Amino acid sequence: MSTNISNILKRYRQINNFSQSDLAKHLGISASAYNHYESGNREPSISILTTLAKLYHLEDQILGVYQSNTWGNNNYSNYTMKQLLDGIKSPEGNYSLTAKYENKKIVLLSSQFKALCDYFSKYSDYKRDIFTELSKSKSDNEGKLYEALTYAWLEKQGIHFSPQERINEGECLNPHGYIADGIIDESVVFDVKMFGITQPNLIRLQKKLNEMRVNNHNDYYITISGSTDLSNNTVQELLSKSNSLYNSLFLEENKHNKDYWITIPKTDLEIRAHYTTGPKIISTISEFNPYKWAMENQYYFFRDASQFCTQKPFVIICPYDSKTARQFTGSFRDSTMAAFRSLCRRMFLGMSDEIDVNEFDKKCSPIVSVKSASKCISAVIFQDISMHSGNDDTWIFINPYARNKVSGYILNEFRYHIQSMFEDFAYDTYP
Repeated sequence: MSTNISNILKRYRQINNFSQSDLAKHLGISASAYNHYESGNREPSISILTTLAKLYHLEDQILGVYQSNTWGNNNYSNYTMKQLLDGIKSPEGNYSLTAKYENKKIVLLSSQFKALCDYFSKYSDYKRDIFTELSKSKSDNEGKLYEALTYAWLEKQGIHFSPQERINEGECLNPHGYIADGIIDESVVFDVKMFGITQPNLIRLQKKLNEMRVNNHNDYYITISGSTDLSNNTVQELLSKSNSLYNSLFLEENKHNKDYWITIPKTDLEIRAHYTTGPKIISTISEFNPYKWAMENQYYFFRDASQFCTQKPFVIICPYDSKTARQFTGSFRDSTMAAFRSLCRRMFLGMSDEIDVNEFDKKCSPIVSVKSASKCISAVIFQDISMHSGNDDTWIFINPYARNKVSGYILNEFRYHIQSMFEDFAYDTYP
């Protein structure tokens, strides 16, 4: 076993004032068996590491020793790009991976990992480029990962598309044109927008704050609780101020008994540093209002309004899963329809002529209102990208005021299973 792992196990035991006998009793093993883990003579099982992680209140299981994360009821694992490369069976062409990126981690469900292996196994030059871009992308920026998963999903469903197509000036709101993620059946332009909006950034903020406390307040664990129906801009601003948030949190005036906590003005968020020495249960409560969430994020997609097409149907495909948008999956999914429908209704029917789209995307042509820009969106498709053999939700929302309509046969290609949902707002429009 890695000496680093054994040292980490010893360090966290000492920080929490446990003896080896205490932990052995907690784990249901002998003291000598536990001693083998800290001495590096034997590697602990996943269940042992999971139990210790819960005891020590660690978000990422012994600081990455145990390579698994859980969101909702799904188990995610940290795969490396080398593992992905090894899983690709492609006699037709070769993918290259420099040593620098071999250990770059991608967090996936096993079903997603298999889907990517199958996708890349059918070699093409553009897939080689996607693989290279994925290997070089930053681990905390998963846009390329979810773009690749979306391509894999489209191909798996038999939807014919051409990736990475040039959209010329005059065909979109960008006066210089741009490269779209793809075109379906040579007629419908689509762009992939990793979907989750606030949830991934709140997780990222919590992780960032906990990374800061390791060196200065290692006997604390930081959580974020409260309302998650915030605008993405608000959460992005909090991320940019993480240093000042951390410093404010540990001011003496914010200490309550042994814990520290602060509330964020103009939000319902609470950031709390829990004192973790000794056995203790840490819990957080998150609330989600789908209608407030839709209101707060109604301009989210207009940040890329320059990509909206004027001469062809334009579809936004939003992949999500329980890692990026936990509030829309599993036992939380009861509010999903309300959230997605409310968001799209605001985008399609509620935009104003008085707001310039340049406020959200400076690359847009001048003097275009958000109302005019919204008519360039033909449809928004929210796709659960978990890749669970045809049981993943598909939510299709059609813009009744779109300048360019999507043909019915193309929309039906997305409605291949019983879990698909279609909404055209036929009874929401007014003369």
